[in-house]
Amino acid sequence: MNVISIFCFFIWISFSLSVCAQEFGFDLRPDYQKGISKSALVGAKKIKDFDPGFPSSWIQKENYISTNISVESHGKKEGFKGINDSLTTEQQNILNTAEIGSIISVVVLYTSNNVITKQKEEKRVDVEYTVTPFSDAEFIGGSQQFDRFLRNIIINELSSNDKQSIQSAQFMFNINEEGAINNIRVLHSTCNAFLDDFVCKQLQKMPAWRSAKNIKGESLNQEFILSLGSLVGC
Repeated sequence: MNVISIFCFFIWISFSLSVCAQEFGFDLRPDYQKGISKSALVGAKKIKDFDPGFPSSWIQKENYISTNISVESHGKKEGFKGINDSLTTEQQNILNTAEIGSIISVVVLYTSNNVITKQKEEKRVDVEYTVTPFSDAEFIGGSQQFDRFLRNIIINELSSNDKQSIQSAQFMFNINEEGAINNIRVLHSTCNAFLDDFVCKQLQKMPAWRSAKNIKGESLNQEFILSLGSLVGC
């Protein structure tokens, strides 16, 4: 390797480290992946009534093996089986009793013809939903104000070394019915106990939010996940 190549290599390393430091970021989201409103569940007769994306159009009725729907609330899980995408009375009843934060699981077994072997094969659709508030909790001032708060109180307080050491950390917290933050905990550590503690203490300084609301306008608790670390690619 000649002198020019070595020089270019160190320039590339320095540039890469600089980019990674600049790309330290964050993401905030409610604690659910696929949300479904309480109003969508009330009166549903078929799976597609509460999930329009369900692939009922390409599963023929004679190909269904079973449809299992369960609802988990407060650590208790109850479920009932059906024979196709039409909900049984029992399935409708448990969906109607689902609360904000309940986990709904839909597992569908069906058969499909393999185009190569011409044989029937068993297939599976497995979807999980979280019953969501009518309106999510919101940081007063909106996302730009939250961005400014987080940068001022956490991100700008971290050293360059700290930022480079945090690949992907996650913290969970609750916004209660009064809009106050509580129950802050570490989901995925920064791998540094001091940094974990620092982030939790700084989050405790967060000002009040607008609480989540149900369709009647009543305030609710809602949990959020905050991710911190280097962006994908570094």
